[in-house]
Amino acid sequence: MKRFGLVLSVILCLGILCSCSSRLRSQTIPTQKAETTEATVAPPATTKEPTPTPTPAPKVTVTDQLRKTYKASRINYVYKIPAVSIEGMDMTAVNSKIKNDVIQTQKKNKKGMPKNIKNFGTTYSYFNDGRVLSICIASYRKPDDLAYLPVYNVYNISLRTGKLLTPAEFMEMQGLTDTEFFTLLKNNKISTVKSMNYSYVRPFLSKTGKLCIVTTAKNGRQYCYYSSSGDMCFIALEMA
Repeated sequence: MKRFGLVLSVILCLGILCSCSSRLRSQTIPTQKAETTEATVAPPATTKEPTPTPTPAPKVTVTDQLRKTYKASRINYVYKIPAVSIEGMDMTAVNSKIKNDVIQTQKKNKKGMPKNIKNFGTTYSYFNDGRVLSICIASYRKPDDLAYLPVYNVYNISLRTGKLLTPAEFMEMQGLTDTEFFTLLKNNKISTVKSMNYSYVRPFLSKTGKLCIVTTAKNGRQYCYYSSSGDMCFIALEMA
């Protein structure tokens, strides 16, 4: 009987130890899983988008490709034709066209000039708005006599391509459709124009960056409409 009691006591002790060991394992396993889960969670990676570098505007210069000074009939004449330089672009063709156009314009309008005057006097203005370079060249016979109105050559050059823009392309870059532009002219009472189209109305930017036009009137004369703060103001009109 003593042996039986001793065996029974040993069995009970082993059962208690197994039960305790099982409870300990059940308590430690969730803790290990939790620790493992926390270790695998990583914060989302953040990458900074590179800041785009703006394209710098090309360097633009306007100089005289031809300049003369002379005196005739007690009048001092200055004769100059501009040349355009845009960084990284070949402007030879554009500059040649400007020079040839001005010379041809002068040949057509030399009637009545003194024989000793070979050229008109000329002056020009220009404006660069960052996208377009506008040039207006005025050729005159007698700068002190408004009976001899100047004759104008107008050019709008794209700074992106270095090419001459059509009037319609130029107006689009100024934020106006053709209809809006010609409506603007009518609202400003431009009523002497021979015909309301780009053959007789040539837009450009004045020296101060305002929208201006050269027109051919019904009598065939050319008129230049400048803002009140522009130069070469023969007829002043604020284009609002």
